[in-house]
Amino acid sequence: HSKNVFHRDVCPENIYLLNSGTAALANFGHSWFSEHSDMHYTVASILPDENSPYTPPEFADDDVSSSSDLYSLGVIFYELLTDKLPFQSTSTFRTLGLFPDNLLPSHIVKDLPEWTDDVVRHTITLDQDQRWQEADELIDFIESHLESQNKTTPPNTTYLKDLKSGDNITPELVLYEELGKGGFGRVFKAKHLIQNKFYAVKVFDKDASVSETINEFKALEDLNHDNIVKFVYNGKSNQGLFYTLMELLDGENLGSYTKGDLRLPI
Repeated sequence: HSKNVFHRDVCPENIYLLNSGTAALANFGHSWFSEHSDMHYTVASILPDENSPYTPPEFADDDVSSSSDLYSLGVIFYELLTDKLPFQSTSTFRTLGLFPDNLLPSHIVKDLPEWTDDVVRHTITLDQDQRWQEADELIDFIESHLESQNKTTPPNTTYLKDLKSGDNITPELVLYEELGKGGFGRVFKAKHLIQNKFYAVKVFDKDASVSETINEFKALEDLNHDNIVKFVYNGKSNQGLFYTLMELLDGENLGSYTKGDLRLPI
């Protein structure tokens, strides 16, 4: 940007993660630089896909600036944090006019700190003047809050998203591979070390209602049918997360047939 070069197509496909732990921006085929003005190019003459959610709205108005790339980076930031796009196309956002509060990152993923919302407010806006103008502003903001967060977060705090294979959620239950996940929980294959037996364990997010967790278990613990998953017991993990232990089923999920190429063997 200091050289008046604007990438104009910042998206996940054009960012490469390096073995060093850093990232590199590639594919400058849509970039705009000051010499284009001398060549009588317009901003709109070499636009990327206007239906992409990463495309800044000002491109449609034949405008571009350093904040255009930060807009695209803000959309990527949002996607990485929430595992979803804020909208499917830039035209949708132009219709909205403002970024809805109920779609801010901390409203979608309850574990996220509120400062992540400010990143969105300073990048994903229609008004370029309300955005950060330089990448250093974005970097400094994130780094300062991460540093502050690391000082205030207890070292033993574990969130649902941090659980991984090999973790003990109780002295006798160790997690194996993840089997599935949803809005408020993740399901793992788990081994009961004392019984030497495998189970499926559903671990709930901190924001999940405790009463709902218990009610789900009470509703199903007395059901005994070959075609209903058997619930064993529930409790609270070492990490302070509620969990429900269930029998481990050996078979395919019906979702494999409704999505993809698998078909019922008829």
